[in-house]
Amino acid sequence: MKYIYKYLTFNQFVDLVESKRLYLTRVSEWDDVYEAVELRHLVSNGMRKGPPQWVPEMLGEDLMKALDQSMFDSYYAQSWTWSEEESDAMWRIYSPNNDGVRLKMNVDKIYNAMKCSLLQLDSNIKIFHNKVKYQNTNIGSIEVKRKAFFHEKEYRFWCIAQWNAWNKPPAKPFLNDLEGFRHYLIDCHINAKKTIYYTVENSLIDEVVLDPRAPRYHEETFFNYCNNRGFKDKIFKKSTLYTEL
Repeated sequence: MKYIYKYLTFNQFVDLVESKRLYLTRVSEWDDVYEAVELRHLVSNGMRKGPPQWVPEMLGEDLMKALDQSMFDSYYAQSWTWSEEESDAMWRIYSPNNDGVRLKMNVDKIYNAMKCSLLQLDSNIKIFHNKVKYQNTNIGSIEVKRKAFFHEKEYRFWCIAQWNAWNKPPAKPFLNDLEGFRHYLIDCHINAKKTIYYTVENSLIDEVVLDPRAPRYHEETFFNYCNNRGFKDKIFKKSTLYTEL
């Protein structure tokens, strides 16, 4: 698979072109509460089964919950779709005002752009990307969603940002200062960014398709904007999804 696609409102498209950036969202901010809860359980179970048994026993339940939250806050993701075919459902979800666009970009170029920006934030960061699996059992994974969302045909980028991305390490080893460690974890939760931006040059955009429902006046605005922003060597057009054959 060479290309992936992303649906945006027109305002989001303008922000991308003018600011030359996209972003990953903190998983705890996702609209799909069910999916976030499943991942939270996965993180929590890992925190309790991973370290030696004496660690959670010594930390206590409240401190373990704070540790769970800090770990959960470190997960970030961004959704695309791998489907080359346009989707009526996707237009209606991501272009509620009938003025949105669908971008086509090279998956490897997006990964490299993301990696270049995120490594400046955290030199140890790992970025993963693949097609999401759809199933109604064993959902506790960032790479799995319920079958009800299969129409998205999602391609997902995700990463785990370390605490030191926006917090200094604890002043003392946490085993020697549990109260100080508790305050540190609270600060981690407070300071965790809701989004992580990465640079996307306009040259990475291979195609821009306008919502097929866009009114005539917005269609003119779209074409004028793309021409004025140097997209003359790119493909920018209005979708023909609802055009009669």
